[in-house]
Amino acid sequence: MSETKYKRVLLKLSGEALAGEKKNGIDPDVIGDICGVLSGAISALITIKISNAYNINFDFQFILSALVASLTVGGKAIGKNIAQKYSTKIVHNLAIILNKLHLTVLT
Repeated sequence: MSETKYKRVLLKLSGEALAGEKKNGIDPDVIGDICGVLSGAISALITIKISNAYNINFDFQFILSALVASLTVGGKAIGKNIAQKYSTKIVHNLAIILNKLHLTVLT
């Protein structure tokens, strides 16, 4: 098996790409879609590497990819629900942490 030429990948996204249809701020649905695509690609790569390393049946790739996809979709739904339900508390606690760290936001 040949060695890979690159060990890391840099993914650069513009602010316009993250804004989605709203055109202001960051759209959580766009972030979720990007994470879904990345997790699917990474899980496919991992399952292929595991299958090749341990001579595991090809069906294992599909099972693991389906598991990662279900965890990604479920995790996105749970995270979105938590963010909507506790958004004020999350922002308040983050402000407390930033205040304790003496970080300033440039405007």
